[in-house]
Amino acid sequence: MTIDELLGVDGDVVRPAAGWGNQWGSTFGGYVAGVLLHALERALPDGQSLTTVHINFVQPLRTDVEGRMPVDVHRIGRTASSLGVRVEQDTGIAAIALGWSSVEIDQPSRIDASQHDVRPPDAYEPSRPAGDSPSPSFVEREFDMRTVTRAEDSPLTLQWMRLKRLELSEDDPWPAGAIGLVADMVGAGQHYAAVLALGSVHALLSLDLTIRLTSVPRGPWVLGVFDNVALARGRAIGRGELYDERGTFVAGITQLSLIRPFT
Repeated sequence: MTIDELLGVDGDVVRPAAGWGNQWGSTFGGYVAGVLLHALERALPDGQSLTTVHINFVQPLRTDVEGRMPVDVHRIGRTASSLGVRVEQDTGIAAIALGWSSVEIDQPSRIDASQHDVRPPDAYEPSRPAGDSPSPSFVEREFDMRTVTRAEDSPLTLQWMRLKRLELSEDDPWPAGAIGLVADMVGAGQHYAAVLALGSVHALLSLDLTIRLTSVPRGPWVLGVFDNVALARGRAIGRGELYDERGTFVAGITQLSLIRPFT
């Protein structure tokens, strides 16, 4: 399956499949991030790749109505470009993204974040949703997740992630839309922080998501390292890192969410 088929994208039209939704008929934040990053990547000038994408979630993206993704080109430069995209439905704008791209330059050496001492994905058992966590059906359908580290007294989570229906071989690059789908998993740190601080599962209402990319991951698996840096006054800030199977640092992620009781 291609990334277009996976996301339900045809040109600048997106048709969210009901299977990507929750019990309220809206899609999860990673799906929104995926379609926005995908739209930006298709509009990039030749020779440039995404560097930073900042997403503001405005209102739910519904699964029962098709949407549109108009792209605005703000600046095309020789070494860097700025573009924007929004996804909108009849009810209005669901989310807005601003992205920068830049020319990739071959360098003889690089400095990465410290690699984590983890085994290959197949060395770990498939993860199951926590008993206290409401998990929409698409999570198990779309994602193969293998938990590496999950301490009961900490929001820190390390997990391998693979998109089951996206066909990627060992050396294939990840499309930007696929990175958006897994980047929203940074909410894992916020979820566990809320449980530790407040004593029960709470709803996470994501306000934004920022993804800063240094490399394009290759191979079907990426390692997510997710933590929470602050939880106070009904707000939580999650932080994450992505690595590919070679141990190469791929992206840094931050997200601000509102923490609210389930009603």
